[in-house]
Amino acid sequence: MFGAFFSDPSATNVHPVTLNLTPPEIYGELTAGDLNWTCAGGFATETQIWYNVLEDGTFLMCQIIHSAVGLWYPNVQFTFRMYNPTTKEHTWRSTNVSGFVSPPPGLNDKRSCKSDHFTIKFNSAGDGEEESYSIIANAADDLQVTLEVTRPSSILGFKVGKGPKGGYTYFGADVEKPEGYVFHKFWPRTSCKGHIIHKGQAIPAVGHGMFVHAIQGMRPNLVASKWNFATFQSEDNGGVAAVMMEFTTTDGFGQKGVGSGGVKVNVGGLVVEGKLVAVTGETIWPGETTQANPDFQSRAIHHDAKLDKDTSYEAPQRITY
Repeated sequence: MFGAFFSDPSATNVHPVTLNLTPPEIYGELTAGDLNWTCAGGFATETQIWYNVLEDGTFLMCQIIHSAVGLWYPNVQFTFRMYNPTTKEHTWRSTNVSGFVSPPPGLNDKRSCKSDHFTIKFNSAGDGEEESYSIIANAADDLQVTLEVTRPSSILGFKVGKGPKGGYTYFGADVEKPEGYVFHKFWPRTSCKGHIIHKGQAIPAVGHGMFVHAIQGMRPNLVASKWNFATFQSEDNGGVAAVMMEFTTTDGFGQKGVGSGGVKVNVGGLVVEGKLVAVTGETIWPGETTQANPDFQSRAIHHDAKLDKDTSYEAPQRITY
């Protein structure tokens, strides 16, 4: 009788979004609600990130992070990063903000949000128009951001897996009552236009990039021991983009319960000639090099790792995606 009250300690307690999908099932269409801010309580970290590569090669990132920690009031940050490969100038700002709300007053759309330091407005696609985000941010006293990030109508957004559970990896023995979850939803190729005011100088911000909405629905230190992320953007062949995200579970979550972790969950997508042509996903259990289903290969492989004495991290010198 006691078996009815206690779960099997050797039962699988991670349920990857990439597991057991067939080719027709792997692409999940994004619905309007998929990009809503959830602002979940408990222990959850939610983020939206806009990555862009400008015409001169400058890398630009704007990120909002909403972190809930138990009963405490959520912490919200606006993070900005800009790197110019020609001048080697690196600009980094991370600002704690107050007054965060979603949706903003006067708007009935939880894809938009506002704080005392920024306003992010989602613009729905109308007749002859395309979906976009308008970003206005005062990242610091010497740094202001004005950007319009647009998803071309010909390039679909995606999640891995269809329906309301698409995009989700669940943690815990009971997938219907999970201990936590992770999700990722993507716009794999976007265009941006606007400008950055840095130390009084106006910098044109025109280029291409990607957008991701992600949640770690449990304490971050329990979700993953490692992460790999890559984005590639090119103007060749009518517009090419690739995105990949991979995490490796901690020792507590695996195919045989606690102590069997190290499961790799990898998702990605590919844009060619201005169209989404592939969505990829793969689950690799510890000790495996390939999965049973040969239809998908989606992985990140580190080469020539060197020990970083300061962090004890085995830093790869090359990575194959």
